[in-house]
Amino acid sequence: MNTAEENEAQHLFAGGGTLGALMMAKDWGQTSLGNVEEWPQNLKTCVQIILNSRKPMFIWWGKDHIHLFNDAHHLMRGNKQPIVVGIPAAQAWPEGWKYLGDHVSGNLLHTENSIDEGLLIITHRNGYLEETYCSFSLSAVPGNDGLHAGIICTNSDDTQRIIYQRQLHTLRNLNKITLDRMDKRTVFQATMKVLAENPADFPFACLYETAVNSSQATLVNCNPPSYVTTLFPEKVDITRDNTPWHLWQVISSGKQAIARQLRSRYKELPTGPWQMPPDEALILPILCSGQAQPAAVLIVGLNPYRPLDDPYQSFFQLVVNQLANSLSTVYYSQSNSTGTGIPTAIDQDKTFFFSYMSHKFGSLIPLLLKPLDNLLAQPNDNSQEFTQNIKSILRNTLRALQMTNYLLNFSRKEAGKATAQFSPVALGDFTTYLANSFRSVIEKAGLKYEIYCEPSSAPVYVEMEMWETIVLHLLYNAYKYTLQGKILVTIHYEQRFAVLRVTDTGIGIPHEAMSHIFERFQHVGQSTSRTPEGEGISLALVKELVNLHGGNTQVSSTLGKGSVFTVSIPMGEAHLSTAQIIPPRPSYHTHLQELFLRDTFHNFRPATPPPSTTSSANPLVLLVDDNVDLRAVMQRLLLPHTQIITADNGQQALETIQRQRPDLVITDVVMPVMDGLTLLRHLKANHHTAYIPVILLSAEDHEAARTEGYELGADDYLVKPFSAKELLARVCSRLKSNKPLRYTSHQLHNIFERAPMAIALLVGPDFRMEVVNDKMLENTGRTHEALINRPMLEAMPELNEQGIGALLHEAFQHGKSVQAKERPILLLRDGKNTVMYHSFVFEPFRDEAERVIGLLAVANDVTELVRSREMAQHNAQEMEKMVEQRTSELQKANDTLSQTNKELEQFAYVSSHDLQEPLRKIQTFSDLLLQNNSNPNFESGKYLLKIHNAASRMSSLIKDLLSFSRVSRMGESFKPTDLEAILRNVRSDYEVTIREKGAEIYADPLPVINAIPVQLSQLFSNMVGNSLKFTEQAPRIYIRAMEATPAQLALQPSLSKQQRYLRLEFSDNGIGFDQSYADQIFTIFQRLHDRHTYPGTGIGLAICKKIVLHHGGAIYAQSSAQKGASFIVFLPW
Repeated sequence: MNTAEENEAQHLFAGGGTLGALMMAKDWGQTSLGNVEEWPQNLKTCVQIILNSRKPMFIWWGKDHIHLFNDAHHLMRGNKQPIVVGIPAAQAWPEGWKYLGDHVSGNLLHTENSIDEGLLIITHRNGYLEETYCSFSLSAVPGNDGLHAGIICTNSDDTQRIIYQRQLHTLRNLNKITLDRMDKRTVFQATMKVLAENPADFPFACLYETAVNSSQATLVNCNPPSYVTTLFPEKVDITRDNTPWHLWQVISSGKQAIARQLRSRYKELPTGPWQMPPDEALILPILCSGQAQPAAVLIVGLNPYRPLDDPYQSFFQLVVNQLANSLSTVYYSQSNSTGTGIPTAIDQDKTFFFSYMSHKFGSLIPLLLKPLDNLLAQPNDNSQEFTQNIKSILRNTLRALQMTNYLLNFSRKEAGKATAQFSPVALGDFTTYLANSFRSVIEKAGLKYEIYCEPSSAPVYVEMEMWETIVLHLLYNAYKYTLQGKILVTIHYEQRFAVLRVTDTGIGIPHEAMSHIFERFQHVGQSTSRTPEGEGISLALVKELVNLHGGNTQVSSTLGKGSVFTVSIPMGEAHLSTAQIIPPRPSYHTHLQELFLRDTFHNFRPATPPPSTTSSANPLVLLVDDNVDLRAVMQRLLLPHTQIITADNGQQALETIQRQRPDLVITDVVMPVMDGLTLLRHLKANHHTAYIPVILLSAEDHEAARTEGYELGADDYLVKPFSAKELLARVCSRLKSNKPLRYTSHQLHNIFERAPMAIALLVGPDFRMEVVNDKMLENTGRTHEALINRPMLEAMPELNEQGIGALLHEAFQHGKSVQAKERPILLLRDGKNTVMYHSFVFEPFRDEAERVIGLLAVANDVTELVRSREMAQHNAQEMEKMVEQRTSELQKANDTLSQTNKELEQFAYVSSHDLQEPLRKIQTFSDLLLQNNSNPNFESGKYLLKIHNAASRMSSLIKDLLSFSRVSRMGESFKPTDLEAILRNVRSDYEVTIREKGAEIYADPLPVINAIPVQLSQLFSNMVGNSLKFTEQAPRIYIRAMEATPAQLALQPSLSKQQRYLRLEFSDNGIGFDQSYADQIFTIFQRLHDRHTYPGTGIGLAICKKIVLHHGGAIYAQSSAQKGASFIVFLPW
């Protein structure tokens, strides 16, 4: 190789790793490609591309298809393959050429590119023929002459993925076997049917059933069935050790066996989909819980192109376990009716299984944590997305480890107290040590953290791992639900009990959840926490571990203020057996604290979702899942194609949808607060959201779960774990199918917006305003936010008082159009009441079932038209109003004059009768005095007394008449009047009379009202005076005061129903009167008794009535003869 060629080779192959170095050392002049400097530029470009790529790539070039490849392609083919470059592909990679040769020749000839996914290639890459699956993306490369000179191919090894999917499909189908009403034969047949669907892993399979104390194994089924007699006899004697297929060995030992060199022992063997039959078979015992002998034996031919390595062995073990579980369920169902002891054995086996598996997982998961930590710690130039993905893997690995620890603890609990070892500890110091591990995390969150743990006076025996679990779980729970305030940890000792309390100022627990807080898998319906994620078993585990200590667990909580968790365990060792007690441990250390702190740190600092770079024209997708990482993964996947909004749970999703309507909802099924199925019910029951397509995500892959989702209205159902391609394909499909509906909705919205009249779409019986156009906003004087998605009568309450609500209900309930023309409507616009005139129509619209689901409201503002017409009629109406007003005034004057004439007539009557009568007596007695003045026997004093009495009566009449006339006189003003003071003055005025008659006056507390004090003094004086006067025994006078009730006011038509009134009742034990005179007694000069028996003028009650009426009140009387009287007065209050 000359210098020029060396320089060209160094430039071309530099940085190409092992293959680049080999290519640089190769003498290319001895190949059909020629020296490197003679290579066409397109070949050089292709070589640089593959050498600088991390993905497996190769080139086949020229008529000999010279094979050039990179390091990644060599690793994919197997490290044991010799590295040879520069030779034809048929020699360098014969397996690949066998499957791709003809295809590539066609590619070069017909200038076609192609993609082949999951292509099966039987290759010899690890020292044996192996089943592999590769994907190829082949692109033709043209030469300088325009013809195709070669191909460049990107390829990948999909072997593990395809085999895993194939085996997972088998396991899923086995899991789907319905056990209801099944017997063991049906289980056998269903299992063999599933195995027959996977001939790649089961080229042949056979199942023998055994029975307790039986000497034979009976063939149940085999695949393919044509080999029943030649390979698998129907009956096998299992009492001797030389049985076919090692059946005696497997049944007697309960362990699996391998049959080898099958091809040399049997002339004909089933091949399945392979070109050669299996050479080995695996014989597996089916061991059911509670049974010493295998219930059956499964024989499977092994894939001739796969070694029986750990993954392959584990797959067969899972198949056997599934079959054993199915049989155990059948036996368990039978044992319930026969009363055997199998259920107890099953429970024991379950406990062992959980303990064993949790230990296995607990050993494997930490092996993942260290490499993940190393990846995050290493400085690199990886993208933010790569770093976020690693952090997501780390977070969820920690959660898997935590759940494994839950499983381990529960298995230990199920194993009973016999497995727990209790040692004496300094509980205060130990708890302080544990609690201090959380100090940095809690204080970093801005919370106050206090620990007060008293030393114990007597030994406290605890299982140290369990006590650590109790303390850390309580602290973790307090930290999770305390967003501000403090957390307090205390230990003190009460009556031979050590008491641990963890107090927080968190969100508290609802009262209805308190009784379930320590139950397994219970989630308190709270959305306010540092993370919505959780398994719902933490507090249940605490309670059960405390129970193992012979203690008890309690909680007290106030919603919104915090909670106190109290753990009490007995001191001393009296409650423990000798076998449970061990000496003090010299030291103690576990990784549980580290696990909690790492889980706390990572779970409460979730991955930041990627920023949106999509156009606002893209469809809007709502992601609903309580797992932050899953939301972030889906968001990162969908963002290039959609806009994304997220929610933690169903309740939060509903609130989000109220603010922003998505085009698609993707929701998990199992979530706290509100699950996905409940969210789906809400969406489909609401006419606003029923059209939004919903995709459910669930880990449950069985027909019942899918059916329930579809019956509730789900548009699609995606089973976890799902591939990115599958999610993206289903989302795009749903959005595409829903696109015409979105387009139609958008067009309809544009029509509404541009209409010259006010339009609103009112949905549901509450008339929620789903659509309002600008004209509606202009007419109502409201903003879009004030109306949209709010009930019309709530957004504009003034309409309900004007009968609009009644019209809306009429249109909705009867399904008929309701119209109104030029209706005046009072609207609150810009803070002012404005009367506008509208002509409008409420038109019902219906769903597919012809049910009315809303109204279309269309209104036209005709205010200017109406006011113009009113202006034209204004002059005539004004004149008519003036005439009506003048007529009314004249009528009022006439009424007043009539009343005055009546009063004048009564005065005339008084002048002609009542006033003349005492005057006549004065005149008569004066004449007698004059005539008999000289007569010494004449008793002049007697007649002077009569003259005096007549003059006094005349004075009283004149005084009362003046009082009566003054009641209606203008000029006296209303003012706050204390009725208590009025009554005190009246008592003082009648003090002598009260004392002489032995009277008692009882009165309720009297208020202050707005009145004319002088007139109310006269009212009280007349009322009390009458009660003192009209009695034949010691007077008892009662004055009661209260606010008048609506029922009492209803009996007084003259009173306003909008006014408050004080009700005064003056009652006595006097002579009373016949109720037929109840109205007559308020007429002036009307008396029911002669003046000699009960003196008076007959004007007092008329004055009372006139005073009450002058105050805008009412008065009436109730009585019966000799039973007292009651006068009821209503005065404005």
